[in-house]
Order: sequence, then C-alpha cells, then structure tokens
Amino acid sequence: MIQSASANGEHARVVVIQIVSFMKKVAITIVKIATIQLIQDIICK
Repeated sequence: MIQSASANGEHARVVVIQIVSFMKKVAITIVKIATIQLIQDIICK
C-alpha cells in the first residue's frame, strides 16, 4: 500500500462514491414513482 497517495485523489474517490450512491437513490425513487403511476393507470382503466 503506497502511503504517499495524494489526499486529492482520495477525496475525488469519496466524492464519486457519494455521487453514485445519490444517483442510485434518485433512480430507485424514479422507479417507485413510475411503478405507482403505472398501477394507477391500470386501476383507472
């Protein structure tokens, strides 16, 4: 393990991980909303 790894690179990786987890949450929310809309459309018809 290289001890002199730049803190900048480490920070960038943390930011990327945070962005990815946020995008996953957004995607899951969109899927849930879309599913509810679809169910409501089926029930209404």
